[in-house]
Amino acid sequence: MKKLVLWVGLPFFLFSMTSRAESFRSYQEDIQKIFLREAASSSQFTKAVQTARLLGYLEFMEPEAFPKFFQCMNREKNWDILLAKAREQLLNGCRTQGRVVSGTPSPLFVPGAVSPAASQKQEQDMTSIRRELSDIREMVEKLSKDMRQNQEKMTEALNQISSRAPSQLTPPAAPEQSTPY
Repeated sequence: MKKLVLWVGLPFFLFSMTSRAESFRSYQEDIQKIFLREAASSSQFTKAVQTARLLGYLEFMEPEAFPKFFQCMNREKNWDILLAKAREQLLNGCRTQGRVVSGTPSPLFVPGAVSPAASQKQEQDMTSIRRELSDIREMVEKLSKDMRQNQEKMTEALNQISSRAPSQLTPPAAPEQSTPY
C-alpha cells in the first residue's frame, strides 16, 4: 500500500513543486527528478526523451529568459501526465518563445536573425570570400590574356612558316665527305 501511495503521490508532489517553481534552479532540479524517475522505467521512455529535451533547453537557457519560458510551459499545468506528443508540442512552442526572450532585445522577432557576433563573423567571412573571388577573377583574366597572346604568336609563327617557299623548308644537303685512306 505504501508503494502504491508513493507511486501515485510522487507525481502529484513533483507536479506541485514544478507548478510553484520559484526559481530557475529549483525548476531545473524538479525536472531532473522527473527525468530520473521516467528514465528508470522502460514504459516511460518516450516521455523521458521529451523531459531530456526540456533539460537540454534549460541547460543553455539564460536565467533572464526563464520567466517567460516558465509562463509558457505553465499553460499545461502537469508535465507528468502529458503524453509524449503533447510534451513535444508544448516544448516546441515554448522553445521558440524562449529564444525570443533570450536573444538580444528587439521589438520584432525575425526567425533568421543572428546575434551581432555571429553577424560580424559572417560579414568577415563574406568579405574574405569576395576578396578571394576578386583574386580568382584577376587570375582568370590574366590567364585569358596570356592565352590570347600565345595563340597570336603561334598563328604568326605558323603564317611565317607557311609563307616560306618549300625549298627554304628543306634542309641543305650535307657536303660530301671524303674518306681518308
